[in-house]
Amino acid sequence: MFVPLVAHDLKGPLRRLERLALEAQRDAGREDPQLLSLVSQARRARCLVDDLLAWCRLVEGRRHPEAVPLEPFLAAIWEEIAKPPEFRLELDCRIAETVADPVALGIVLRNLLENAVRHHDRPDGRVTVRCWRWQRRLRIRIEDDGPGLAPEEAMRVAAVLEDPEGAPAYTRLGLRLVAEALCHLGGRARLRPARDGRGTRIELSLPVSAPGSGCIEAAKPA
Repeated sequence: MFVPLVAHDLKGPLRRLERLALEAQRDAGREDPQLLSLVSQARRARCLVDDLLAWCRLVEGRRHPEAVPLEPFLAAIWEEIAKPPEFRLELDCRIAETVADPVALGIVLRNLLENAVRHHDRPDGRVTVRCWRWQRRLRIRIEDDGPGLAPEEAMRVAAVLEDPEGAPAYTRLGLRLVAEALCHLGGRARLRPARDGRGTRIELSLPVSAPGSGCIEAAKPA
């Protein structure tokens, strides 16, 4: 009970610290080693607290699916993520809502979106998220235009997503959280080959609704 209280108390100050560090780096207009170190340390502290809080929520065993409007849900998560001002998100939601545990779904989406920002090599990067229905499953594709993964790293990421229990203990917590939360949701993830030698693409497959519930398709343009 004590850990979530402390994590909540630290979240706000650490996010402000990270934003101040990013603003200082941007205003300096150059690659200052001290500012780069400050940004890295502030981000690491904030991510550690976020992951700790997410882990507490996951192990609480909340199993209360509810309707989740996908586009507002994704937009709210993106708004909370610390990122350069020029970094942008493109949403293409062809299904309006799904029924899922919002805590577990939030853990998956937040960690994958944060990874796309954190491992990018440009301040004006782009992340594209597409959601659609396919054979009674919700499909979500998260794709960035960053530097991509080295072959060895791609193999490690794919292995953790497939089998989090078999992953080495030193594997970063965020990726293990994604795999554990997906298991909680009855979903799975696959790392797809990057296009044009850049970027990372992960595809999620989840139940589109809880038993006995329906789903809402997004309105198509006239």
